[in-house]
Order: sequence, then C-alpha cells, then structure tokens
Amino acid sequence: MASAGLAAEWVSRYTVTGKRQWVEGTEEAARAAGVHLDEPRTTERRAPCGDFVPELGESGPCANVAGSWRHPTEAFLDTLPRDPAELHRQLDQAAQDVPGGPLAVAADVLATAWVPEDLRAALYQALAKLPDLTVSDRAANLDGRVGVALRAGPGRRRGRSSWTPPPGGSSVNG
Repeated sequence: MASAGLAAEWVSRYTVTGKRQWVEGTEEAARAAGVHLDEPRTTERRAPCGDFVPELGESGPCANVAGSWRHPTEAFLDTLPRDPAELHRQLDQAAQDVPGGPLAVAADVLATAWVPEDLRAALYQALAKLPDLTVSDRAANLDGRVGVALRAGPGRRRGRSSWTPPPGGSSVNG
C-alpha cells in the first residue's frame, strides 16, 4: 500500500529553456534538416501517485501499480535485492533493450525521492561493477550544476549513458 505522501497528488514541472549546447552540428543545420526543436516553455502536470505517464500501461490506483525499473514504486523497491552482485545481474537483465543500458535503468530508480538508503548504496555498488563505468568528480551539466558524473560507454552494446546525481541529494542534474 502506498504511503499517504506517495498517494497524494504530485506536480511535475518540466521546463524547456531553449539553451542548447551542440556537440555536433548547429541549431540552424538541424532546423534546415527538419528536426523539431522545442521552444522555451514550462509544462505542469498533476497526477495521483506521481503517475504522469499513464500510457505506459503501468498505471492504476496507487496500491494496484506493480511498478518496474522504469516506473518504480515502494512495492517494487521492496522486492529489489540489497546484494550488489544480484542487483547488478538484475539491472543488466532489465536493460537488455534500454538505450543507455544499466546506468539509464538505475538512474530512473535513483532519481526518485524514496529509494531507501540501503538500496541506494547497493545500486551504486552494482553500478561500480559495470566494466566501462567512468566516474568524474566535479562534473558540470549543461546548466553548470556540479556533481559526480557517472558514464557508461562508449562501446556499450546499448549506447552511451551519463548521469550526474547532485551532491547530497536525490534529484537529477541532467
């Protein structure tokens, strides 16, 4: 059963700033090629249980949502092992068809605010087992927010992924 805080109405505020840093090419070239680029805006959505994307097919009354790596719930988090080796195996299995691989899957879970401390530690230990993981301290995202960057790739069979969790928090920097 979801706790009262999780079952309450949640607010998701998504802001597109329009600030882009092009790694390759230019905005003009992308527009000329017909690439749609979001214009600056802020979108706000409200949903019970934080269920902002019901079309994923994992939605329902809070107590009836089984949860998954992509849509973690308290019940799902409770089923995850705290053994880093077993957690690594499950992450790898869950990431078979996920761009960015196990790091992207783990980032979905770690970006939530309700991962218990023992599971958070085990997830980081499981990620440390990725053969191509690199860790950079004091890395900045495109907005200049600094954190520790975790990167898997290049060369991962499912593409490169990077994630910058901020120091001392559970929100995602980018």
